[in-house]
Amino acid sequence: MKKLFTVVMIMLSIHAVNAQRAGGFRYQMDFGAAMPKGGGIGALVNLEPQILLSDNLAFGLRLGVAALAKDVTYYSIPQDYNGEVSANASMTGTLNYYFNNGNSRVAPFIGGGFGFYALSSVKIDDSDFGDGDVGN
Repeated sequence: MKKLFTVVMIMLSIHAVNAQRAGGFRYQMDFGAAMPKGGGIGALVNLEPQILLSDNLAFGLRLGVAALAKDVTYYSIPQDYNGEVSANASMTGTLNYYFNNGNSRVAPFIGGGFGFYALSSVKIDDSDFGDGDVGN
């Protein structure tokens, strides 16, 4: 617990040291839970390095991944499973305008982006019980 606290404090202090000024570099990182429609579980990660074009204007490249699992059932005898697994990936160019004067710890912003999104979904149904599958 002490190590986790130390890492968090270092990350907060590094973030506080980097003032928001033109030509500077900043990053945003998002972790979260994702819930597919109809139940299930998932997780997402977004990373966005940014370069400040002016004191309040930042251009970034947002890279994101989300993974979802829904209705997954595993049968240990005879080792069959079914369900639905999907993944989403994105790469987006962003432009954000920050409404702060550089002295505030809060930085509300408005932004937009345009990018590439890839979606993949696989439905798994391996419940074909044959004569040789049960009882061996």
